[in-house]
Amino acid sequence: MHHEIEITRNGDQVRLPNPMPEMHVHDTVHYRFRNGLVKIDFAGRSPFDKDVITSKNGPMELMRPGNFNCHCTITPEGEKDIGWPGDSEAGGDHVIHP
Repeated sequence: MHHEIEITRNGDQVRLPNPMPEMHVHDTVHYRFRNGLVKIDFAGRSPFDKDVITSKNGPMELMRPGNFNCHCTITPEGEKDIGWPGDSEAGGDHVIHP
């Protein structure tokens, strides 16, 4: 199954969907933000084959089950980065089922 994860912005706050969709190993995921770029950083423990994913990446396959925490940053067109680390709640948990 494929998941399009839409990142939202409310002022200087950046959020993943809550709740996140139910995801399984071998599903594919693409992160996006309507008016700019997204960077998702799993900080060393990722369900993907790399720790940092951007909206420029095509759909990425989930490679391992478990609970994974990420940080999220967006770069709206014509603006500076918004989100983590200035917004400590920018990010969230991904629960990946076998």
